[in-house]
Amino acid sequence: MAFFSCSKRSGMTGYRSGAVVGDAAAIEVLRRLRSSVGVASPEFVQEAAAAAWADDAHAAERREIFSAKRRVLRRGFESAGLEVIGSEAGLYFWIKVEDDMAATKRLLGEGVVVSPGRAFGNGGEGHIRLALVPTVDECAAAVEVVARALAGGVGDVESEAEASLARTQDEGAPSGAFEDEDAVRGVTGRSERAKRRRSGH
Repeated sequence: MAFFSCSKRSGMTGYRSGAVVGDAAAIEVLRRLRSSVGVASPEFVQEAAAAAWADDAHAAERREIFSAKRRVLRRGFESAGLEVIGSEAGLYFWIKVEDDMAATKRLLGEGVVVSPGRAFGNGGEGHIRLALVPTVDECAAAVEVVARALAGGVGDVESEAEASLARTQDEGAPSGAFEDEDAVRGVTGRSERAKRRRSGH
């Protein structure tokens, strides 16, 4: 069976709309075990979800946007000598570090919020998880901040981040990938606020 959700596919986090697709007999067993999915979706959520499921174009564009973000991060982090783990698809990006808790705290001080790998169970230690929520421009800024905090250098990384951003733009990333989103606080803004806090301003 495959489980799908509008949260990642359509950016509809909080709507709690999804689907289970697969063998009919297995799904019937699942339906008997849990006759109610427990979300009690109101009518407007059901209508919005139906519209989202009926349209594949926006989902394809979102995949392209996240691919563009992933390319910027991967090129920048690998240039800084940071090891990227997996991160071939989806909303999240994983980096290998010596101490995931220490790295998480260090980055928080720089205004970048990541998740320590150990929060996701055994085997997560020594990794941090980034969410590909910011725009492509903001992902490029994040590369510089993360590299400075974890790799100890930023000169070459800044150049690589700028070059990677230019290549991504040349490769035809959707225009929405570079636009500010009202629901997103940019990495650059968080970083600047963190710097002001440390300087007492």
